[in-house]
Amino acid sequence: MFVRVKKIGAYEYLYLVENAREGGRHVQRVIKALGRRDEVEASGLIDGLIASAARHSRRSIVLSSFYRGQLPELHRLSIGPDLVFGRLWAEMGCRNALKSLVAGLFLRCRARGLSHGAAPADDLGFRPPCQ
Repeated sequence: MFVRVKKIGAYEYLYLVENAREGGRHVQRVIKALGRRDEVEASGLIDGLIASAARHSRRSIVLSSFYRGQLPELHRLSIGPDLVFGRLWAEMGCRNALKSLVAGLFLRCRARGLSHGAAPADDLGFRPPCQ
């Protein structure tokens, strides 16, 4: 069931409608004419109907309780790529390995009298493809 809006003249009317199958085809049957849209909205009829129907919906009951603050606060964990790769980085020892490589490179540069960051490609482990 659903509410259908039908424009007749200058006004819009609301109808409670259901889909049915008759003779192998689908038709819409009007269950109840609710009235002119502006009058129905002003009277609060739709809000009352929704509130009444919502009492019988599990999903709606949970959401209503949540919005009223009647549910305990839930804690959730974020397991996005940054956390996954951060944990892998730590468990695989990448930080310590990189630290020791950089420290060794720094010491070799210093021994050659180079400022840090000016290491030749050989010290970084890179070799040109053609020598």
